[in-house]
Amino acid sequence: MIERENILQEIWSRICSVDGVVYTARNPKKAPSVNAMPCIQMFELDDVVKDTRKRGAGQWPQNKRILSLVVELFVNATREEATTKELIDFAKCYKSKLYADGVSLGGLCDIRELSSGKVLRPPVGGSVSGIGFAYAVHYIEDVSRSTE
Repeated sequence: MIERENILQEIWSRICSVDGVVYTARNPKKAPSVNAMPCIQMFELDDVVKDTRKRGAGQWPQNKRILSLVVELFVNATREEATTKELIDFAKCYKSKLYADGVSLGGLCDIRELSSGKVLRPPVGGSVSGIGFAYAVHYIEDVSRSTE
């Protein structure tokens, strides 16, 4: 649990550092506002244990876990014709911050991009468009840290 929150905090920190971001949200319940663009939303999905290891009698287990995560980026383009270019530029900026030191997020985990979705067009007005990226975040949970 502690490792997961440290990873999410690191991802969140990187999301918030993307140039020009006006609004960020973690597990939002509503669509982004046209007045708060560009924005990035992060959604936590399943967090499953893939393997459990225990070293010696009485030792706390270490769980190999995979957290599913979706990050959605939205921009309100200056004009409809510029939507694709502005969305691509924003996605490049986001990815450069996310992967600033590789896929380990400073040694916390191994983040793997699984897919990117089609262009999203939320019904919020303007020339708003977005794209979502799905990730599998592999990490090891040291259960003993959660019991202290």
